[in-house]
Amino acid sequence: MDQCSSITLTLVMNMEEDQTCFNKWILMKIVLQDRRIQHFWPFSSREEWELAEFLNENLNQTQLDAFLKLKWTCKQTLLFSSAHQLSSFMDFLPSGPKWKMQTLVVVGYLTMAPIRLFFRDGLEVANSIFSNPIFANQALEEHCVYSEFMTADYAWELQDQYPVGATVMGIIAGSDKTAATRRTAGMQMHPIFLSLANINSEVHMKATSHAWMSLAPLHGHGHKRVAKCGQIMSDPHGILRVTLTPLVAWVADLPEQQMIACTSKSVSPISLATVDDFGDFPHPPHTGRHTVSLYKQLHERIDPWDLAVYLPAAKDVGLSGTNSPFWYDWHLADPAKFLVPENFHTGHKFFFDHPLVWCQEVVGKEELDA
Repeated sequence: MDQCSSITLTLVMNMEEDQTCFNKWILMKIVLQDRRIQHFWPFSSREEWELAEFLNENLNQTQLDAFLKLKWTCKQTLLFSSAHQLSSFMDFLPSGPKWKMQTLVVVGYLTMAPIRLFFRDGLEVANSIFSNPIFANQALEEHCVYSEFMTADYAWELQDQYPVGATVMGIIAGSDKTAATRRTAGMQMHPIFLSLANINSEVHMKATSHAWMSLAPLHGHGHKRVAKCGQIMSDPHGILRVTLTPLVAWVADLPEQQMIACTSKSVSPISLATVDDFGDFPHPPHTGRHTVSLYKQLHERIDPWDLAVYLPAAKDVGLSGTNSPFWYDWHLADPAKFLVPENFHTGHKFFFDHPLVWCQEVVGKEELDA
């Protein structure tokens, strides 16, 4: 790093101590300008960044200070000379979406302990994935070969409903109930993960790609606004695009799908078929508009907070009793379309638990080589 960049770094570190609105704006401008010249700023080179990363991950502060005081290390002219200074350098590196905490208070329902909700802003997560340079060569854009979501008819139908030149940044979410503890307390959680339909599925499948980000409970207000009005975001190549965030897929098993679609356990989340109708002729799709209309009719007759009366009445019309589905005001979101089958349950488990067992029963296990 040249002398000018060193002066810039000193200036930025001094401005960090005085966090006025004007200084924050100047600070952001200086950082972005210097990072265009040196991608590993505030470090002088890729080599110095790799050393800093290794030291930060493998040494504690005492060991790090001792290493930086060695005569050999002092001859290397590193820009940082202490653990504290290295830590301050790390603060200037690009960061991902930050975790937030909110305490929930439900009037009329006391809890023994406060309910704390930890979450990330879903729009910040989507923006972070969309602008990640790692995925610059993985986005699907042009040729209509049926393989990924962006080549499907539904993707083109969505694109037709937005202005010319707008970029559809399809939101993919996934969730499943999982145990949070083993053999103690019996605690469970419902983690939610988010990714983008623009990224190749082979990249999605690699854990090292970090194409999925933990979101905690879905905080969708930003997504809903951008799905309808759009927002300017930077793509992996640094090009500003008008992006829109429709909910295009949610990967979940059947109980989760019923919970998301707000239907009872005896009703299909994607069609109007009930348990008694399964196996019969194909039924019409269970659209979000149909579900919302049922809830509106129910709310006109019964107070949703009168749970003793409301829940049985909701079950009678095939609803779960949720007061307000999270997707009802998400532009173009329809459970009949975004609730998609996933391979483990609809493919693997369905085949081995049902068709294979039926075939073994009919022809015998010895006859069937399976």
